[in-house]
Amino acid sequence: MLFITDGEFLRTVSQKRNQYLARKLYESGAVTRIHIEFVHDRYEIVGTVFVNDTIYTPHIYVTKYSKIIETSCDCEFYDAYTACAHAGAVILAVQDLAPNHFPFDYEADVTAARKRKEEAALTYQEKLRREWEDRRISALESVSETLTNDFRNQMYQTFSESHEPVHIIAYHDYRNYSTIRFKVGRERYYIIKDIAQFISRMDNHEFYNYGKNFAWVHNYQDLDEKSKKIYDFMRAQQRRNTDYYYGNQAVGFSGYMVDALCHLLEENPQAVKDLTMVEDNEKMTISTTRNDRDVIYRLDIKHQDVHNYFAGKNNLYYLTYGRNNHCIIHYIKGDERGIFVKLLEAFNQNNDTIYVPLNKENDFYRYLIS
Repeated sequence: MLFITDGEFLRTVSQKRNQYLARKLYESGAVTRIHIEFVHDRYEIVGTVFVNDTIYTPHIYVTKYSKIIETSCDCEFYDAYTACAHAGAVILAVQDLAPNHFPFDYEADVTAARKRKEEAALTYQEKLRREWEDRRISALESVSETLTNDFRNQMYQTFSESHEPVHIIAYHDYRNYSTIRFKVGRERYYIIKDIAQFISRMDNHEFYNYGKNFAWVHNYQDLDEKSKKIYDFMRAQQRRNTDYYYGNQAVGFSGYMVDALCHLLEENPQAVKDLTMVEDNEKMTISTTRNDRDVIYRLDIKHQDVHNYFAGKNNLYYLTYGRNNHCIIHYIKGDERGIFVKLLEAFNQNNDTIYVPLNKENDFYRYLIS
């Protein structure tokens, strides 16, 4: 059975604009035909999308485990980094159809789709009128809501001050790949589902009811000392977070993120649950050969079971995993000027090999290798 998950759709159609347009195209009935075959141990999907009197033909290739490995389209918006809205609309259609017999063919009822489009056009003006009326009423209601919120927050502030400090817990989460997530609470902890929204509540001292056992008027001074450092880390990383898969739910790993994480763990080694950091004293081997023109340096890093490397400002980090996906961050100390990291990045970008002209060998060895 071919079943494409929502997460796979978001991973493949990574741009939010394309996600929005894909849903609009699918809901408007723009996907008119789909043909699916299972060939060479994978599904080959060919769709037809009709938009503004133009026909587009996206192709989608999916493994037998329903993982999308490639998309293409004859539109001008297709690129190698994200699927276009036409391919996204076909993916959404396949999600709903969930075919289990192949070859599979689907043809939409074009007449019904056209009728839905006409009905939508007729109700558009009514929709605008209702939206304008809602905005007008909302503006009138905002006065009472503001007064209510102010007095309610004052009451909860009094209630909150009589209790113990609020705690923030950071923990390693391993699903599709490693991230750092956060929980907040006192005796019972609740997942912070939107980091940016949480920071906004802290900035504005907003009240929020997380659940039956925890409601809080957000205030930095209510946090215990360890939680303040975790919050500072969370806030600093959120500004740089570009993780398209988890978005505001988690902080993804990167060189600058692990630099900050290293500093956090130096002060409190238990700051992040299910994650530890250890120094790696294993030396790297650099071998040399030469020809009539160059000295050829080759790097040999003898680390096994390594999942990811990250280059920080001065240090190199890599991840391994223990029992129950416990994350272990190994760090190799570099020099204060960052020459060590830049050298390793150069090796990494050139297949672990660097060619040095014979007449430059002494300078290269003196300033970098030694």
